[in-house]
Amino acid sequence: QVQAAAWSPLGASLATQSKDKTLRLFDPRSSSGPVQETASHAGMKDSKVVWVGEGRLLTSGFGADRARELVIRDVRNISSPQKVLSLDVSSGILVPLHDPDTNMVFLCGKGDRYIQFVEIADKEPWFVEGLRHTGEQIKGACLVPKRALDVMSGEVNRVLQMANTSIIPITWQVPR
Repeated sequence: QVQAAAWSPLGASLATQSKDKTLRLFDPRSSSGPVQETASHAGMKDSKVVWVGEGRLLTSGFGADRARELVIRDVRNISSPQKVLSLDVSSGILVPLHDPDTNMVFLCGKGDRYIQFVEIADKEPWFVEGLRHTGEQIKGACLVPKRALDVMSGEVNRVLQMANTSIIPITWQVPR
């Protein structure tokens, strides 16, 4: 059972994360099955996958110790992770929302009261952790398209957080 699927930015590859704890990479032009596959997160809960550029994948899931974790992989060799970042112990499944313009990944967990972001770097330390926004309990979240942002005030991203009775806009601004 596929838990998450993501097309590469240019549409050349499809990555899937499955219930059997396997990350698979497919070439949509080939019918021979996965091009690459590897064991992913060891935890029992769902895992998610998102492309962070044309050549890298980010997966979110749970480790064997029940801690939530992020793993970044190069598609040339997905079996050896570039970096594993252990976050916290919580039951909420992290949904990564990636902004390719700023290389920011917003981590939203259903039932959590905070949204955390990390910046994806091209070299060590790979993950640069940012601040957390704390608020109401999260039921869901999405990124607002760039054309709707107030760039004149330095707004670089806006996440719409779905709460129990409302939708809350959360902005990230660059100080000017």
